[in-house]
Amino acid sequence: MKAPQVLIVGSSSAASEYTKALLSFPSITGVAVASWAEAPKLLGEKGFYAVFVDLGETLEEGRKFLATMQREAPNTAVVVVTEIADNAILAECAAAGAFDVLSKPLSRSSLLAVMERVLTRTELFGGGKSVPAKTPKRGGDWGFAEIVGDSEAMQAVYHSVSKVAQAEANVCLYGESGTGKELVARAIHDSGRRRGRPFVVLDCAAIPEGLMESEMFGHVRGAFTSAVGDRVGVFQLADTGTLFLDEVAE
Repeated sequence: MKAPQVLIVGSSSAASEYTKALLSFPSITGVAVASWAEAPKLLGEKGFYAVFVDLGETLEEGRKFLATMQREAPNTAVVVVTEIADNAILAECAAAGAFDVLSKPLSRSSLLAVMERVLTRTELFGGGKSVPAKTPKRGGDWGFAEIVGDSEAMQAVYHSVSKVAQAEANVCLYGESGTGKELVARAIHDSGRRRGRPFVVLDCAAIPEGLMESEMFGHVRGAFTSAVGDRVGVFQLADTGTLFLDEVAE
């Protein structure tokens, strides 16, 4: 079975070669490196599982390329690589149809994680390409290094995490105490667009009822008898990141 190919469109030949080197996994071969001018022709000649677009400082060219991809190859996953990872750029890339946005410096683990999601997307939505048969993987093979297990049930968990991580929605995790809900929450955070931003855990069962409001929303000095100083709440601490409310049923 032919291994999946990806197309790398770089802001420079050095940037393209660097991304190509990081993407040199045994299961991903035939990585094509292209300039902005070469990319449209290659897209027309070959089928690609994904296109990695290194915006660099050429944001205007990147915008044009994303628009071209939306028009010419809407089923191909476009992964944007950028040094300018502010919220405005992330929102603009998402609106332009980017499958994911990776911030520099890149790592092999982040690229492997996004390629797993690309393969899952291809498997779900087709696009004329067949996905290579996979052997069961442990969590680390999916990019979830802290989770172990390769049973059928765990494969379903990894699959769900890879899908949910791309969603802009609240997530509710069900499971008995000790089954790893926090690990799954961290995997969702680390695999999505909030990676690198705060991941804050609040153990709801450990907070007395009278202090819950202060823990969540904070307080200023003198707000109540024992408030000897200002306190920032977990909602503010987790802003732009993820807030995990552990034991929320309590």
